[in-house]
Amino acid sequence: MKKPWRPGRPKTRVSKPEKVVENEQKKVDYLAYLTTLAKDVADGKRTEVVGSRDFWIAVEAQEKDVGERAAMQWVRRFSLYDDVSREIRLTLLRDLVDRAVAVGDTSLAIATCELLLDEGDLARQGTLAQLYESAGMWREASSLYEQILAQDINHPNARVRLAHLRSKLGDKSAHAYVGATMASIDVRAAGDRYQLIRELGRGGAGIVYEAMDLEIGRGVAIKMLHPHITKNGMQVERFFAEARTTASLRHPNIVSIFDIVPSSYALIMELAAGGTLKERLGQGRLTLREAMDRYCQLLSALSAAHRKGIAHLDIKPSNLLYRRGHEQLGSEIMIGDFGIASLMSEESTEANAGTLAYMAPEQRAGNGSMASDVYAAGLVLAEMLDPTLTERGFESVSLERVLESVEHVARECQDNLSRLLREVLTVNPDERCSSKVALTRAQTLRDDAMRFSPKLA
Repeated sequence: MKKPWRPGRPKTRVSKPEKVVENEQKKVDYLAYLTTLAKDVADGKRTEVVGSRDFWIAVEAQEKDVGERAAMQWVRRFSLYDDVSREIRLTLLRDLVDRAVAVGDTSLAIATCELLLDEGDLARQGTLAQLYESAGMWREASSLYEQILAQDINHPNARVRLAHLRSKLGDKSAHAYVGATMASIDVRAAGDRYQLIRELGRGGAGIVYEAMDLEIGRGVAIKMLHPHITKNGMQVERFFAEARTTASLRHPNIVSIFDIVPSSYALIMELAAGGTLKERLGQGRLTLREAMDRYCQLLSALSAAHRKGIAHLDIKPSNLLYRRGHEQLGSEIMIGDFGIASLMSEESTEANAGTLAYMAPEQRAGNGSMASDVYAAGLVLAEMLDPTLTERGFESVSLERVLESVEHVARECQDNLSRLLREVLTVNPDERCSSKVALTRAQTLRDDAMRFSPKLA
């Protein structure tokens, strides 16, 4: 007997065939959506839709219904359109790397990572290094690990991986064999005169080692380019140009260049055994007498460089080295890096290079000059008296903030100090005093500080 219909019970139910049809319709809709969008974007239209929520829903639907490679093809296709914004292109490329790694497509993952690096996205350096390694591209992986360590010496895993790859390659480079002589490190080096002792520091271009000159028994510093930098002729020339610039400036407060070893891409320099001014400021501020003494040494060196028409353009505490321990009486500081120095008589492409916290306003605008060095040196003086001054390094330090930082100085010297700071930190470079004039006024203030030394200790 047929059961009677009851309220609340549906009269009809969606049959299984209808569900299948519904799902098939969704597939067609998502495919049509992406196809139409691709045509529009190619014509410069609807570019803002790429990377939107709807876009990714369509891509994920293609992955679910057709497969991962279908989704990868769509992501790659949209990343190639010129009218897609750089931010969205980077997002697409990062997604493509993850998908390529997931399906084991190493070639596509490597090619995409290389595109990201070309776009300036350094976050995938580690991924690319591992991909190179897995593909047997050991030298490429080694070079990339060196770049990673140049930016972050404590990068997890990079040092271990680099040492492992060097052992495979039989690469006995200076960066891995501290304690050997340069001749045993690099067969291109002339002789075995210099023996490496320890690493002193590293930057984007190279590594600095403490070493021993075995012929005369003198401690030296050796600055060596990273291997990946040596492949760039322009950067190599700039490296040796720095050496020639520094060597031309014979001054007790400028680090001396003893020798150049082009075959090993190395500079042999005077050893600054006392560390940097930045390290000293980490222990607290200097007395006015100490600060003025160091400031006069800095201005003396800058004045010598400026007489030759050379602007340093990157004066900061980490570039100022103590010849010996800073606690020792009469310890001197030296300018230790003319890496972006510019001959102001020539057109410079580095006029706005440097460190933002110490840049004069005109240097931030791309017009660095010798007056910019005077400005930066004035900030260094203020920082010696208040090490917290530039702790928010990305922001410009106002003159008012500088003057507040020296309010603790004894009354007998405070007016002259404030006047000097106003003259060297004025915004208009044409109104800023020269390094020579600043040195004369600083020497007077230093003498005042020495006279009042019981109050300023």
